[in-house]
Amino acid sequence: MTDIKGHSRDLQKYLSEEFALPVYTGSPSNCSLYYYVCNRDFNYLCDETVVLLTLSYDIDFSAAVNRSPVTGSASFPGSYGATMITDCNGNSLSLWEAISTSNILLKAKRLADSNPDSLLNKYRDNLTFRNLLEIFYSGDPLVKDLFHYMADAIGYTLAQLIHAFHPHRIFIGDEIPISESFHHMVIEATRSHLPVTASSEDFPQIERLCTLRETRNDPSLIGATLYATNKIIQDPEWIKQ
Repeated sequence: MTDIKGHSRDLQKYLSEEFALPVYTGSPSNCSLYYYVCNRDFNYLCDETVVLLTLSYDIDFSAAVNRSPVTGSASFPGSYGATMITDCNGNSLSLWEAISTSNILLKAKRLADSNPDSLLNKYRDNLTFRNLLEIFYSGDPLVKDLFHYMADAIGYTLAQLIHAFHPHRIFIGDEIPISESFHHMVIEATRSHLPVTASSEDFPQIERLCTLRETRNDPSLIGATLYATNKIIQDPEWIKQ
């Protein structure tokens, strides 16, 4: 990483020295996926190739085969957000610019500025993603169009991941609407971005992961803890490496 003075730093080494403890870096999506494949509620993932796409202020993905995470499927946290896509308006931009939480909120605020009668103006000075979801559920046409834009960008992304991994199942988590209508938007957008020659039999199961956004229930934190614990059990010297 580059610090505020423009000097290049080894983040892992720097934090290890600061805390006088071994520090390991990893993608939150990798840790989240590790949590899911270790969870008995997800035993049905045996013999499956699974992709997890996490959408929040960062964009990440991870993959697992037969409940074993694929090493290197995701690198520095948020790096997948730099992937270039073409949105439904024909614009070329990064995935982060298109659908990260911060940019979706920015688009919503711009809509509020040009549409004073929209429900968006109810939260004009302090719009959060949760507010945006409430407005979407209420049926506001402007916000529905905004989430249709988001669904199309997600569909474009999932089509690329399907082409790369041929997964049996795709999980989408974090900042997305929990509604059948949005789920349908994503599925239809994914199909539209796949080649016309793609077989319907190869289309994966697309599922939403609904997790309470509380620290004690955070899949990435639990997954990182499970990973470290399992490594220590397998090799007590691992923590000293």
